[in-house]
Amino acid sequence: MLQDSSKSRSLPLYPLSKADRALKRAIDLLFAIGGLILLSPLLAIVAAALKHESSDPVLVKKLRYSCCNSPLSVYEFRTGASHLGRFLRRTRIDELPQLLNVISGDMSLVGPKPHIPAYNDYFQALVDRSTALGFKPGLLSWADLKESLEQSGANRSMRRRIEYDLQYLENWSLWFDLRIILLAITSREILPHSA
Repeated sequence: MLQDSSKSRSLPLYPLSKADRALKRAIDLLFAIGGLILLSPLLAIVAAALKHESSDPVLVKKLRYSCCNSPLSVYEFRTGASHLGRFLRRTRIDELPQLLNVISGDMSLVGPKPHIPAYNDYFQALVDRSTALGFKPGLLSWADLKESLEQSGANRSMRRRIEYDLQYLENWSLWFDLRIILLAITSREILPHSA
């Protein structure tokens, strides 16, 4: 069971060695490029449907922050109040363009989930900035898999997400990343949408 974190805790600085970072980057590129190729028909259909719905840009950049509160611009499909937009958010298809962020090196395939600016103070109170150095924000996260479809109050949910992110950072291994990827691919349930 995870301990309750009422104050920030710090892990060793730069917990990933150069070899670890190189291996993690190789896996990121392998899965992100392979994913884009395999998913290209779906991405093209979504882009065409969004373009048919509106002349607005299909992709948008959204401001998010890493676990240690560094700013990041992430790509997402444009969504709105339409049925299509709700479907894209519910299934997390709207986040698939973040594979481009992974390829560019701004994100990792697996890592702590980036958060919206409104949660910066909350993260700052619970996570020391040195905790996640060496780790990039992830398209997939241990917190997503652990929380599944659970819905709870924003603060309680964010506290739990931070605990799961810290658990991921403290126990990171190549096999842990691969386990998260395989669980995400084989999960029958839709993972929750990020904050």
